[in-house]
Amino acid sequence: MNKFLFDFRNPLRMNVRVSLPGIRIDFHEMQFGDIDFIIPDHTHSYFETSYIADGSGLFSYIQDSGFEKKRVTIQYGPGTLIQTGPGLVHNIKPVTKSRVIYWTWEAVSGPLCRAIKPIECSSDAKQAVYPFIQAIINECIRPWKDSARAVRSLITHLLRAECGLFHCAEVRVPLVGRIPHSGLAHKALTFIRDNFFQDLSLADLARQFRVGTRQMIRILKSHEPPLRFCEELRRARVQAACQLFIRNRSLKVKEAARQCGFGDEYYFSRTFKRMTGVSPEQFRRAPVKKETS
Repeated sequence: MNKFLFDFRNPLRMNVRVSLPGIRIDFHEMQFGDIDFIIPDHTHSYFETSYIADGSGLFSYIQDSGFEKKRVTIQYGPGTLIQTGPGLVHNIKPVTKSRVIYWTWEAVSGPLCRAIKPIECSSDAKQAVYPFIQAIINECIRPWKDSARAVRSLITHLLRAECGLFHCAEVRVPLVGRIPHSGLAHKALTFIRDNFFQDLSLADLARQFRVGTRQMIRILKSHEPPLRFCEELRRARVQAACQLFIRNRSLKVKEAARQCGFGDEYYFSRTFKRMTGVSPEQFRRAPVKKETS
């Protein structure tokens, strides 16, 4: 049975989840009204497609050829389609107010995983993809009972359209059985690291995996070593802040705290020092260590 989850707590964000046999797809519409905002470097454990509906900005990622790593920056505008794969380090910085529709999917195997490139960009994908995006969103918010079948059909068309855009022959979706607690703990940790910059709570994490908060605590404890939600969230945010300071030594502490999900600068500074041994100001002003061969 298809299930739909909505989150309207943030007026600038709409979240829709579609669960089909063997595949889980999350649709999000995000509006970036603050052009000073930047999503720091991060990775995903899943495939993600971003469609730029409105606005412009910069999308950058780390290209690893096996011999060297270099940062590639792409300028996006309305109609740009960006595809990222698992493990790709990337970030996004809006230059103007932007509206981005993106979707992720997991448990995909076969030719799609092998054929799809780590990243693809196209500025003329609007005609091929946007009608499916809009139709899916419209179907998901309809209260009718037959909506699930309509969404399933639209998902199929969307994936076929993407396969055409990314030169993939077909999509094969395997059936997924129950995952043991240890496997769920790893997935939960990955989710925390993927979404540290959002206003994330233990209840949000539990909803993501459709379990209660107490069960999620037990799942995290089943990891070796045992995990605590708040500690892992703080760790992910502090690690991201370190990367921001390394890339931009003039970045203000307050701005780093905001970009990494800390609502309070004092709490951020106290947490940062507890985890790194130095204050954010000391870390920011420390000389960059040169690599030696």
